Amino acid sequence: MAKWRCGGLKPSAMSARVQLRGGKVTALDGPFSEAKEIGGGFAIFEFNSMKEAVESAKDFMELHRKYWPGWQGETEVRPMFDKDDFLSGTHNK
Repeated sequence: MAKWRCGGLKPSAMSARVQLRGGKVTALDGPFSEAKEIGGGFAIFEFNSMKEAVESAKDFMELHRKYWPGWQGETEVRPMFDKDDFLSGTHNK
């Protein structure tokens, strides 16, 4: 059975950023101010928890560190609203 998706990102207070700077990978919890930078791309993954999603983002950034020395950047990990958020009305809060 297909899973129903609504889309829409939850607030940055519920997000995390995984950064690669100076050869070191770090994770920071939100909230964050709105960025004026342009996103270079996006991907949607399904994880069982925020912790699992952040660990996966760290692994992703470690690949960049290992195979692209000197590269710096960040990955934002942000949950999406789901069907239950819309049915319960929590998407408006």
